[in-house]
Amino acid sequence: MEILLFEDLINKGFSKKAAFKEIARYEKEFFPEYPYIIQDIKEFCQKSRGYTLILLDKNRIIGYLIPLLFRNRGYLQILTIAVDRNCQKKGYGTQLIRKCEEIANSLRLKRVIVRADVSY
Repeated sequence: MEILLFEDLINKGFSKKAAFKEIARYEKEFFPEYPYIIQDIKEFCQKSRGYTLILLDKNRIIGYLIPLLFRNRGYLQILTIAVDRNCQKKGYGTQLIRKCEEIANSLRLKRVIVRADVSY
């Protein structure tokens, strides 16, 4: 298992289209009432300025975290995060969040925030 930046995933030979499609599939599975669609995901990955994280296991995407940076306000927002149901309870989500915190620290952002519906 490894955590890659989105561009590193593409540099490994994954197609952007396939990666966006896989993230959209997870969005539908985990957030059925309000899933982000492929177009949203493309836009958010672009807005994350290269900091979208992909959890990869044996050349299969098993999770992701998409952050939005608000440098002028001094924080990073975790927009969406998910880990494959078969891979949960193994600390992978925690690893994604820790990597996100490392990114925030390296950018000298003071906070990492999450906005979520109560049901999640």
